[in-house]
Amino acid sequence: MLTFLLNFIPNIGMATSVLLPMPVVLLDPKFGLPSAAVSFFCPLLAGLAAKDILEPLLIGHSTSLQPVAVLFAIMLWGSVWGATGMVLAVPITAVVRIYLAALEHPLPRYFASLLAGKEGLAEADDPLSEADFGGEAALNEEAGRGPAEGGGEGASSRG
Repeated sequence: MLTFLLNFIPNIGMATSVLLPMPVVLLDPKFGLPSAAVSFFCPLLAGLAAKDILEPLLIGHSTSLQPVAVLFAIMLWGSVWGATGMVLAVPITAVVRIYLAALEHPLPRYFASLLAGKEGLAEADDPLSEADFGGEAALNEEAGRGPAEGGGEGASSRG
């Protein structure tokens, strides 16, 4: 339970949760050096694997962000706002990615596709993609028809 709570503290939480029981392990005569090493390295490796590999993959998949983008976002916003920035890093970066993808200019869309990964790159590189043109509503506006007039082949031409 204490390890779970300490892991919410960025950077020092996991180290504290691994080092906190070590005096008990080292002072107990039942534990030899191999047992003490196992009791230190097993939680350390499990915590590192979860924090640095598993969490970025899961968070990146659920927010459509690359795992590297998640790690860089945590470093960036953590350096700007400290622990609060680390907590808010993924939501802020996900909102920025959504905002950049919604802009009409290709450069912000390219950056949004970089944050999103391969799926976004394929869509951004396709010049005939409906998303690049803003969908059917944008095509209707460009042709001078409103959304109520429709853009189908049955729409009458203006005269």
